[in-house]
Amino acid sequence: MRVDVLVVGAGPAGGSLSFLLARAGLNVLTIDSKRFIGKKSCSGILGYKCLEELPVNVDPFVVSEIKTGIFESPGGVKIRFEGRIAKVVDRVPLDREIIDVALSNGAKIRTGCRFVGIENEKAIILGENGYEKISFKYLVGADGVYSKVRDVLGWKIEAPYLGIQVFSNKRISPEEGFIAKIKRGSRFLWIYPWGDRSRVGVLGKRIDPLMEWIREIVPSFTGKEVAAIPSMPLKSFHKGNVALVGDAAGQVKPLSRGGVYLGVKGAKLLASSIIDSYERDLPVIEDSYERMWWRLFGFEIKAGLAFRKVLDRMNPRELDSIFSSLRDYEAKISSFDIDHQLSSALMNVGFLERLKIVLSRPKFFIRLLHALISCYLTYL
Repeated sequence: MRVDVLVVGAGPAGGSLSFLLARAGLNVLTIDSKRFIGKKSCSGILGYKCLEELPVNVDPFVVSEIKTGIFESPGGVKIRFEGRIAKVVDRVPLDREIIDVALSNGAKIRTGCRFVGIENEKAIILGENGYEKISFKYLVGADGVYSKVRDVLGWKIEAPYLGIQVFSNKRISPEEGFIAKIKRGSRFLWIYPWGDRSRVGVLGKRIDPLMEWIREIVPSFTGKEVAAIPSMPLKSFHKGNVALVGDAAGQVKPLSRGGVYLGVKGAKLLASSIIDSYERDLPVIEDSYERMWWRLFGFEIKAGLAFRKVLDRMNPRELDSIFSSLRDYEAKISSFDIDHQLSSALMNVGFLERLKIVLSRPKFFIRLLHALISCYLTYL
């Protein structure tokens, strides 16, 4: 069997890419190791810019809307946000709808089919009928944090974070609002509405007492879901005729670690690069995908990673102090953009006010500057 593009992974990034390529007339095969499409472990909290990038209407899958938010320090200092923040979307039917749209445009899909590796420039896949070889012009790994396609390239990633989510059988979140509680450094717990119930999640490292943090909020729960979450984006996303997108490329926000928006936007950029390469009959994927993705998200990623590095070195008292300082600017930063978290907060604070914040906490901003330089050097 020969295809123009073999896409490994049928999440939002892989599904969106398959749709765009099939719509352009390319012969696309998407495979996924799971038998059933849809990720239960994702929070489904999607910002409005993200919703605009998705290739389907999400309204049938919206379970709640978020119009207020509270960020809370370890000692209980709170910063409030208001506005059109996000919608909570059930990822299982959403992911399936994206794949259905790709199929209706001519893409093919095989579920319960695992990518094993490459032999003699052919992909080896393992499905119900055993091993099979697939010839391809371009190969894309959209196969998550433990990407097998990335392994073929020989690229390593930072140790991933761990995310756990559960359901509370009663509403413990604010009406149309979410709460994010900082637990340790940049690791946090969140509570948000899911219909007439609430969902509670926690993100941290494997050494963190994640289930203890959850039980502090909801001693009795159902529907526990566990997932690995990328730590940071790779420096490069493609090599030759092989590319990565979404969690496989580490395309997640540095603070919340949410990945749908960055992954789907990456899928659009990658589709454009693949279509251009295909039309020019290039044996490799041209590099505008990688270049444009970093142009769009480079500052947000690098500044966010630097901020995260500083937060991870702070004790609870220092974190409380930072939150207390930010409360003076609560009204300024209340129009929080969940898809551009750090940059939106900075844009809403004037230059003189930013300077005042810097001068009031010189040690913090010296640490931040050092971390920022380190992050920029990492991605040179």
